[in-house]
Amino acid sequence: MSDYKFTGWGAFDNVRWEDGDMPSIVIIFSLGTAGWIEISLSLAANSALLFRNSVKGELRKFEYEPKKWDETDVDIEIQYAGICASDLHTISEGWGKVNFPQVVGHEIVGKVVRVGSKVTHLKVGDIAGVGAQSDSCGTCDNCNAGVEPYCADNVGTYNGVYKKGNGAGDKSYGGYANYSRHPGHFTVKIPDGLDPAFAAPLMCGGVTVYNPLKKYGAGTTAKNVGIVGIGGLGHFGLLFAKALGATVTAISHSESKKEDAMKMGATTFIATHGSEEAFAPYAKTLDLIVATTNDAKMPLLGYLSLLKTGGTLVLVGAPE
Repeated sequence: MSDYKFTGWGAFDNVRWEDGDMPSIVIIFSLGTAGWIEISLSLAANSALLFRNSVKGELRKFEYEPKKWDETDVDIEIQYAGICASDLHTISEGWGKVNFPQVVGHEIVGKVVRVGSKVTHLKVGDIAGVGAQSDSCGTCDNCNAGVEPYCADNVGTYNGVYKKGNGAGDKSYGGYANYSRHPGHFTVKIPDGLDPAFAAPLMCGGVTVYNPLKKYGAGTTAKNVGIVGIGGLGHFGLLFAKALGATVTAISHSESKKEDAMKMGATTFIATHGSEEAFAPYAKTLDLIVATTNDAKMPLLGYLSLLKTGGTLVLVGAPE
C-alpha cells in the first residue's frame, strides 16, 4: 500500500454554448512539490459541445482511485505535465464520448516513487515519463513486433479502461494530477542530463513527429523534408528534421512565424496565404512532408504538388 493519495483536476459536467461564444479555458496541472500552476488557453468557438469545467476554468480537484496495483506497475510523483491538443479534444468530446470524471494529460514526467517487482528498468528515485499509451495486450503480432500502438487492445493514458491484470475494468487517468500509475512497459526512464521540463512534451508531441520522420527516411532517403504548421508539433518537426540531416522547408499560412522557423532549422519558408499559386515555385522539391495541422480547409493539393514523384505526405493532426 502507498502512503499517498491520487488527486487530480477533472472535468465532470457539460453545457452547450451558442456559436460565436469564445470562452476562455484554464487548465490546471501539477508540478509536484512546486504546487499548482494555471495555464490560460482559448478553445475554438465552433465546438458545439463544451464542458463547463474546462471552458470556465472549473476543473474540480478531486481524489480518485488509480488502477489496482499490479507488480508490473510504476507510480510517478508528477513534476511536469505537458498540455496537448488531445486533452482539449477529449474534454470537449470532439473525438467522441468521454467517461467522466476525466483527468487528462499524457505528457507526464516525474519521480518514480513505487516500482513493481516485475519491473527491471526503473527504480525508486528515477525520473520517468509516460506518453499517450498506457497498456496493450502484450501478446498479439503487433505487440510482439514492438509496435504496440497498433494493438487492438491499446489503452490510452486517459479515457481508457484496462483490460488485464488486477486492474482489469479500471479507468486510466492522466497527468493533470499529483501522482500517476501506469504499467512499467509504457513508463520510460528519462535520460540523465535531460531537463524533465523539456522531456515532458516529447512524450507525445515529440514522438508524434519523430516517428514519421525516422520511418520515412528524413536525412537519408528523404533528403528534402517539409514541415506544415509551425506550432508545437511543427517546432519539433523542424528541429528533428534538421538534426536528422535533412534540408528543411517550413510551410505556414503566413509570414508571421518565418523568423522562428529559420532559427529552428528551416532553409526555405513557404507562406501559402491561402493561395494555390504560392506552391508553384517549389513544385516537386520535397521527398517527405509531415503536416501537423488539422485544419479541414488545408490546401492538400498544394502540399501534394510539392512532392517529388514517389514522395510521401504524412498527416499527424487529427481533426474533430
